[in-house]
Order: sequence, then structure tokens, then C-alpha cells
Amino acid sequence: MRVRTAIHRLLALVLASSLALSAPAAWALDGPAALSGVIRDAARTPLAGARLWAAPTGGARLFRSEPAGPDGGFELGGLPAGPCDLAIELDGGLYVVEAPVVLVPGIKRAVQVSVGRAATGPLSPAAEPTPDAGGARSSVWNNPLSAGLIVLGAAIVVGAVVKNVTDDEPNATEN
Repeated sequence: MRVRTAIHRLLALVLASSLALSAPAAWALDGPAALSGVIRDAARTPLAGARLWAAPTGGARLFRSEPAGPDGGFELGGLPAGPCDLAIELDGGLYVVEAPVVLVPGIKRAVQVSVGRAATGPLSPAAEPTPDAGGARSSVWNNPLSAGLIVLGAAIVVGAVVKNVTDDEPNATEN
């Protein structure tokens, strides 16, 4: 009986810890989203002076970054959450990024965008997103709230299994 009580207390501690760790993550997902990253050409050379434009899907407002620094770096904040179309302004042209990004409230998403450039010709009409150098991937584990809920659910399942295994009463079967 003492072993079962100790196991139940341990499971209660694990569940309480999971809730305590996931609750701050839920509150962190409030506020505007942001983008930061680097604008490059096809040869991966940073494009100083380029600007990133963001247009939230279904929104009437456009957002524009300050000119990119010498390293091609930019930051753009105050964006609403949800899907957002991107474009690069460079040398009087506007080059649309083919794939939209999905923004999460309160999270600064790192992106790298590149403008295709022919070997000796002008810029091509489309920009292409490139994978983030930091290895960030769209995953349920990137969202702290989702990860906390998954851990909590796993703890509940483990608790139910342990309770059934440590149950003192054997199952009655009729002959």
C-alpha cells in the first residue's frame, strides 16, 4: 500500500511540475510577432539596403523594415499573428517571396530570404525563401505550450498505466 501511495505522490508531482512549466509558455504567446534575418542574392551575398515588406493575409496594412545593414540583416516587429506574404524591395523593384510565413504571437521568427540573380543579368522577378541557418523547423515542439501539453498528456497516460499495474486487487474471472 505504501508503494502505491508513493507512486501516486510522485505522479502528482510530475503533473504539477508539467503544468507549472507549461503555464508561462502560454502567457508568452501574447503580443505582436516579429521577423528577423538576412536578405541575400543567389550567390549568398548579403544585400545591404534591401527592405523586407510583410503583408498579413487578409489584412489591409503593409509593414516595411528599415534598410538592411551591411550584413543584409533586418528586423521587422509589430506584426499580427497568422500567415504573412513577404516581398523584398531592392533597387526600385519589389520581388515577391514565393512561400508565405506563419507568424506566432510573441515570437520573433528568424528567416533568410534570397533574391535570384542571373550570372550577369538583372534580378529575376521572384525571390525564394531559404532554410533558416539556425535549423529552426516548423514543429509542434517549437511551440512551448504544445510541447507542455504533450508532456502532460504523456504523464497522465503513464500514471494510468502505473495505477493499473500497482493495483492490489486481482481481476476476478469466472470459470
